[in-house]
Amino acid sequence: MKASVVQRIIGMVILAALLTGCAGVEDETAFVEIDSGWTARWGDSPIDDSGDLSWLSGPVSQPGWLEADSFDVSSAATGEEFLWIRFEVPDVRWNDSPVLYLPPVMLAFEVFLDNEEIYRHRSFEPSPDLKFSSFEQHIIPLPANPTGRVISLRIYSPILPYIGLNQPARAPMVGNQTAIIRRVLSANIDSLILGGLFIAIGLFAVLIFLRRLESRPWFLLSFATLSCMVGVFYCLNDVNSGLFLDSPVFLYYTGLTAFLLFPVGMFLFIRQTVVDHWVLQRLW
Repeated sequence: MKASVVQRIIGMVILAALLTGCAGVEDETAFVEIDSGWTARWGDSPIDDSGDLSWLSGPVSQPGWLEADSFDVSSAATGEEFLWIRFEVPDVRWNDSPVLYLPPVMLAFEVFLDNEEIYRHRSFEPSPDLKFSSFEQHIIPLPANPTGRVISLRIYSPILPYIGLNQPARAPMVGNQTAIIRRVLSANIDSLILGGLFIAIGLFAVLIFLRRLESRPWFLLSFATLSCMVGVFYCLNDVNSGLFLDSPVFLYYTGLTAFLLFPVGMFLFIRQTVVDHWVLQRLW
């Protein structure tokens, strides 16, 4: 693994610990979870005479739109590839960095604030890159004091039923950036800390191995492999890793590689420290 990647993972753990250190005294007025109050509609918006999407105008609740408590993603009509979600920005005690936080969205989408597009993710056509969209989280800057304005999400997916917000992971949030990042990290900080600890232990074992290279302490190298692979798997398979490493392809395949190499490191460590039995040789 490149040194820069290791440094970013360790930095991710340190930043996560600092941001979540005060989670117990967090100001809940600094952000709001959007777990209700939104509406949804299947299909795509028609174009009005001025060339704008007509569904961007009007209030959130309109005829033809489903309320949050009655919406079910499995109710999509056969072949429907577009889903719209709208909600009004709630009242938050804003500071100088208001943002919209979105959990993984399947698969491509646009975000509008009233009639203005403020964010676009992926292309609205079938593409192999779309399958990695479900690993990404999004922090989208908002203008100052957006209370009362309407946020609209235009979501596209050619693969049903994989469409919409991955809400079982976490609900969308609107609020101040620092408070939202702290809230996101505090919900699952254990895997980042544990993963970073395993990586640090593994790198320390590599350092000792290099200092004692003449005596060839191969058990240290095998232990370092085991520890680093466990740590990388913990860190990169955590849903929060996408906040720091904006590369879902790298996250997916590096995490998968660490998972596959974990048994190799475990086998080498057992072989070097316990016994070199013929059964272990057969397994290898």
